[in-house]
Amino acid sequence: MEIEEKIKLVNKCFKKTNLLLDIEMHDYEGCNIYIRLDYFKKEKVHKISWIDLNLISDKNIKPYLNSEYISVKYLDNIAHSINNNNLTSINYTDLDVNDGLVKLNLYFNEKKKKNAITILFHRYIPNELSFTFNIFANVFDNLPYKLEMFLRILSAKLNGEEEKYDHEKSFKLDLYKEDMDFAFRKNVISKGRKYYAEDKVKFLEKINDKYYAVVKGKDYYAVIVDYTEDLNETTLYCSCPCEFHCKHEYAVMLAIRNKEFNAFYKVAYDIPSENVMEKIAGFKYYLCAGIKDDKLILLNNYGKIEYVPLFDNEGKLMWKVIEDDKKGTLKKKIDKIM
Repeated sequence: MEIEEKIKLVNKCFKKTNLLLDIEMHDYEGCNIYIRLDYFKKEKVHKISWIDLNLISDKNIKPYLNSEYISVKYLDNIAHSINNNNLTSINYTDLDVNDGLVKLNLYFNEKKKKNAITILFHRYIPNELSFTFNIFANVFDNLPYKLEMFLRILSAKLNGEEEKYDHEKSFKLDLYKEDMDFAFRKNVISKGRKYYAEDKVKFLEKINDKYYAVVKGKDYYAVIVDYTEDLNETTLYCSCPCEFHCKHEYAVMLAIRNKEFNAFYKVAYDIPSENVMEKIAGFKYYLCAGIKDDKLILLNNYGKIEYVPLFDNEGKLMWKVIEDDKKGTLKKKIDKIM
């Protein structure tokens, strides 16, 4: 069922109300959200309603629809923003970004919906219409926290924080041929090249469609490069605190291009109480980057570096090496500690 069709089904649930505004969020952070503000004539109250359109699989809408009363102060704030910005004839479209379509329809003081003010943009509120932030803020302040978080992204351009959110998005790049410098700051490029030249990319391995790496800087950092070759679509992730594409990612990209792979050690959690069949059924291994301070350096399931004790409280070794390098380096280090 198409998103537009689902929205029409939702609207059928509001036949006896006056619609004041609605917001459509298409493929926004992977979500499809529909929000509307109505005046319920029979009850003489205003309500804000929202629905996650991804949950709908048939024409039964009501189980997924949520509504809450909205106080007069929020309505006054929204009306003030609209009336003070001469919106009577604006139909604004800003499609510079290619994901996260947002459509705001305003029906305040409009007798016919066909005369509604429509503002259409992708992902971020345009600087030219910064006043609409007040409208979104008053709407999202009445929604659950998980939806309120969208407001931070919506306002990113107004706060100069687009890069904070953009660095988590995928971008078009032939990983092996095209110039990749456009995705990085100039100072990051020079630092990344230095990290690469100094062999700080300690481990790099391709597993399925992802490249996993560990870079040694002030600490150990996990880098994941997710590359879809047929689409030339690249997504970069690093466990460091940077809110932009960092020097660790750049160094790893250079290592990939130069095919400088170094497989991780593989370790498995060893539980002696399990029988053989249970071990096989629940088998899991972890990517390991060595040992630091008598602890294994693991890349966990969340893409973070985790330092895990080798031994339990009784001094028993909890881990089994299932893949070592040719010299048996990890096994030798563990034996030495034991």
